[in-house]
Order: sequence, then structure tokens, then C-alpha cells
Amino acid sequence: HMMAEGFIHTAQRVRPLVVDDPEAIVAAIMVAGSSVDAPTEGVQSVIDKL
Repeated sequence: HMMAEGFIHTAQRVRPLVVDDPEAIVAAIMVAGSSVDAPTEGVQSVIDKL
């Protein structure tokens, strides 16, 4: 449903992040996000849905 709503528009770039320790979730997201070369601009129609 996320793709149908436009939140996932590049499915090949979606990589699930699996964390065993709930207390480590935020740290894992920060590390994963800092190592990705993601564009900083967004699609306004998608941003409006957020």
C-alpha cells in the first residue's frame, strides 16, 4: 500500500533494516541513514501526503 500511495516510488532502493535490540533502533537508523547517498530534495506531492 505504501507504493500505491506514492511513499515508495523507487522500490529497488528500499532496504529493510532489522534490529534485534529495541533500544538500538534509533542508533541503527541514524547509522544507516548517514551512509546513504540519498537526494535531499523531495517530490512535493509525496511530501504533502506526509
